[in-house]
Amino acid sequence: MSGIIGGAGSKSGVIGETELDYEEGDWTVTSVSGGNVTSNSAKYIKIGKMVMINAYIDITSASGSSQQLGGLPYTPTSGIYSMITAYARNDQGLVCRISPSSTTMYVFNDDTSAITYILGDDLNGSYFMLSGTYQAA
Repeated sequence: MSGIIGGAGSKSGVIGETELDYEEGDWTVTSVSGGNVTSNSAKYIKIGKMVMINAYIDITSASGSSQQLGGLPYTPTSGIYSMITAYARNDQGLVCRISPSSTTMYVFNDDTSAITYILGDDLNGSYFMLSGTYQAA
């Protein structure tokens, strides 16, 4: 869905119309390797190049030690890393790092040490929530 902002003006006082790229929808969080995740509620809003995401993710089974999740609704721009905040059921603060030009994100403890058990025993059968903004290509 696109929208038009009517009556947007410039500093010179000229009144015109500016087209604004706007879209909202659902996205599906995926496990890049090992385990199963379910997006109970994963939504996004895209305005221009800015993409706002949030998700409630169930970790339904664990296999392996993957710390990478995929399925971002838009590919991030090259050269820019983004950080998304997250919170796990076990009161663990998490940070998701989105790499440039990749629709996957790495999950870390809030002290930035990689957690290799994101789909392992500590979060198996659990959930976490994430929310943040990144720039699309």
